[in-house]
Amino acid sequence: MSVELPGELPAAPDVTHIWWARPADLPQSLLDRLSAAERAKADALRHEPERRRSVTAALLLRAAVGQLTGTPPADLPIVRRCDECGGPHGRPRLTGSALELTVTHSGDRVGVGIATGVEIGLDVEPLESARITEGMADIACTPNEARWLATHTGDAYAGAFLRLWTAKEAVLKAFGTGLLKPLTEVDLQPPTDGGPFTGPVRSGVEAWLYPVDPGSGYVGSLAALAPLGVVREHDGDALLAALTVNG
Repeated sequence: MSVELPGELPAAPDVTHIWWARPADLPQSLLDRLSAAERAKADALRHEPERRRSVTAALLLRAAVGQLTGTPPADLPIVRRCDECGGPHGRPRLTGSALELTVTHSGDRVGVGIATGVEIGLDVEPLESARITEGMADIACTPNEARWLATHTGDAYAGAFLRLWTAKEAVLKAFGTGLLKPLTEVDLQPPTDGGPFTGPVRSGVEAWLYPVDPGSGYVGSLAALAPLGVVREHDGDALLAALTVNG
């Protein structure tokens, strides 16, 4: 991953940017840059790790968009609206902008993605805490995917399942529905080399999948509703640290 200072990221529409960070105890000066809706969402979460992930993701997204646009993070009109029901839990959007945004967080990892003019979805899951059973394939897999998953045994089963899960959830996030839609509505072509799911998603769904690197112990996937150009991954911890130093 690269670490780049504000103003150094290309604004080219064929470049998609991903930032990865760890949930952090953020100073109040940074929390004040969140919107009232972002703070309310975090406050409604029952467990402290969940709140930490939520506020870190919200601030990382603001810092990343600010880095691309040159706008102070607190001034960005970022809103959430569900495409299905209109509720405040949908994908994040930057009002009046062609930038498309996505957020994911799980375990000790937070990720945000930004593309221009193409809806994207990003998903991450931890390997270490995964409690995957074969029965979970019934709710997540199409028959084609289940046959592929059944070829994995022992410790390899959990990793294969999570590669499949993150790819499917990334596609549903790109469509703006997330897990409001069944995972079985997305049918993926399993990889033959043991790697991540990549390439176009066929069987009636127009989407493309790209590998990402959220760090050791994590599995992630990036989906887009049109082919992407360059995908660049960055150190979100460094971006948040720079935001803290710069006040």
